[in-house]
Amino acid sequence: LYHVPYWPLTALADGKPGEAAAYTSPAVLTHLRFSADGSRLAAAAADKSLLTFDPADGLLLERIAVAESPADLAFAPDSQTVIAAVANDALVQPLSLLQVLRGHEGAATAINFLPDGTGVVSGGADKTLRLWTLADGKQVRTFNGATDAVTDLSIAKDGSLLVAGSADKFARAWPLAAEAAAAVEPQAAWEHTGVVHGVSVSGDGARVATTGEDGVVRVWDVASSRELERFGAHAMPALAVSLSTDGKSVLSGSADKSAVLSSVSAQRVFVADATKVAGAAFLPDGSA
Repeated sequence: LYHVPYWPLTALADGKPGEAAAYTSPAVLTHLRFSADGSRLAAAAADKSLLTFDPADGLLLERIAVAESPADLAFAPDSQTVIAAVANDALVQPLSLLQVLRGHEGAATAINFLPDGTGVVSGGADKTLRLWTLADGKQVRTFNGATDAVTDLSIAKDGSLLVAGSADKFARAWPLAAEAAAAVEPQAAWEHTGVVHGVSVSGDGARVATTGEDGVVRVWDVASSRELERFGAHAMPALAVSLSTDGKSVLSGSADKSAVLSSVSAQRVFVADATKVAGAAFLPDGSA
């Protein structure tokens, strides 16, 4: 790795610049240019790439492979496009990165868009789930409950429900209503015997599928918080799961190198008695 020192030009009492910091680059940098708005630093690298950094903290934002090491570069006035002299060409390269959402203390481990595209939810090793608005990049809500790292998250297509799995062996569900408080508590929690690796929610938020270290795939009924059905087709940890939009099919993947498609045959689960159910029968007309 290569280090490029930089100094903030805010003058101190003695007229000297601020304390030096450094960008860390994977290759030798030959040219550097700031964007007009100061939000990005572009660099030409000797390993045939264009790099962009966040000047605030030196974070590497993008690495773009090019045919040859750029001989020169500059930002367009909009600060979203880099122009570079590459071999015999003038390369016009739009930058794809729009925002960096900062807030997690540690690794961000899961992320998904809201169905309407106005925001994202992220989960992290810091045991938190956070809702961000894309218009301004601000964190507007947190979802409490996890006591270990978040491993996966899923959002219902109707925007009603957020579900997340955790290394604490639980999957939890939270309402995603717009009027919710700044900190939201889970409305349901489902336990596995080991780490929950994958979660998926049906389109209407009525069912949730979860996978775990125990290799079992479980489907849960959200309204009753009860297990609807389980599948034990995997011989090793089940690492990923996808529940169909209608909640009637579930696809799971495992460390045993298999992917299994299963049909959810159970239709409904409900509490029929306060103690135990000793018998059951349909009405003659099949209506109940």
